[in-house]
Amino acid sequence: LDLALVRAATRELASLPPAALRSGLVEVARPLEPEARSLLGGALGVSFEARVVEELGAGVRVTTSAGQVDATASALARRAARVVGELGRKAPDAAGSPDSGPDDATTTASSDSATSETTTDPARPETTTDSARPEIVAEPSAPRPPEASHA
Repeated sequence: LDLALVRAATRELASLPPAALRSGLVEVARPLEPEARSLLGGALGVSFEARVVEELGAGVRVTTSAGQVDATASALARRAARVVGELGRKAPDAAGSPDSGPDDATTTASSDSATSETTTDPARPETTTDSARPEIVAEPSAPRPPEASHA
């Protein structure tokens, strides 16, 4: 699962400008396997340190100056909860028309997903479909001031 989520994240990172990747913060659910580390290194184009954040469950979250790519189990769970909530709001009430049923709710959700601003495919990291750029989940941190010279 971790490797699949890292692969998904690297596909999304490829859509970002290279300059945005130089200062990326990499958080992982558990220490990276060599193949996952290699994939991320190739996508980021720089060496990186990964911080272990067990609460992520699985996968990787990369925060860059252009936004955040969140390909983690916790992001998938949030997305699934959002989709289930949307389906619940779109489902017909108990006294709905006789020909309405579960297939209608699924069809409605599928047709709406094409125009939705946020993808609802749980196999993809949280991204927007309008420009294929990662959704900014948290504001990027302010740039660090230059370190004072101690000459």
